[in-house]
Amino acid sequence: QVAEAYHTFLAFLQEPETVALLEAGAQIQRPLWASTSTKNPSYHDLLYVDKIVARDTVNTMPDATFAATLDHGSFEDSLLASPTSIDVARAALEQLPDDVNLDEVTDQLERDGVASFVSSYGDLLELVAAKLAAS
Repeated sequence: QVAEAYHTFLAFLQEPETVALLEAGAQIQRPLWASTSTKNPSYHDLLYVDKIVARDTVNTMPDATFAATLDHGSFEDSLLASPTSIDVARAALEQLPDDVNLDEVTDQLERDGVASFVSSYGDLLELVAAKLAAS
């Protein structure tokens, strides 16, 4: 679905209304790939970074993932940079077993991601409050 989102974004950039706005000085609101650290230690540490790097996107990642990217990031295999990436992504989706409901999986990932951001934000607020109380 990342490939679908990215290609929708690229198509949007080609629409006459968008082109006119950009020529008038509007700024691009870039797609954001958030929380792209690899959660499963048996997976490659940059699985969600190397594969989704693309022009005009933003990728948030923890310090360890950023350090790994600087150390051994390789973007030649980006699924998004290839002109055929949308076809590859659609073919991969067609290979999913019938009992996999992609909407349910996506919804669960979204809920988990939001919960993680809420938790991190809560931790940040507690840290700021503690620093303010100590000063």
